[in-house]
Amino acid sequence: MSQPTNPYQAPHLKTLPTPKSVKPKQLPIPAWAWIFAVLCGAIPLVTLGGAIPAAIGFGGAGGCIGLARNPELNVAARVIGCIAITAVCWLLVVGMFVAAAAAGG
Repeated sequence: MSQPTNPYQAPHLKTLPTPKSVKPKQLPIPAWAWIFAVLCGAIPLVTLGGAIPAAIGFGGAGGCIGLARNPELNVAARVIGCIAITAVCWLLVVGMFVAAAAAGG
């Protein structure tokens, strides 16, 4: 029995080379990045828990760590980005509580 000429008839007969996954090189976490990660990570503690504050806080902390490790940006851009992420996280939480207070009476 001959092999089919259509590769879609018997895909198990043809092995395709798999490319090696190339992970971009990342920097180690700088010491200054922990300040922003802790400031964002403190949001669930300050708000006494809750899923939304936890998502905002831990998402912001992860965003700051990821941005701080990006080798494509210079240090000033990474610090400014982490300041912006931290500020937006805290503004979201404060806005959420202000809106809840306004709606409650």
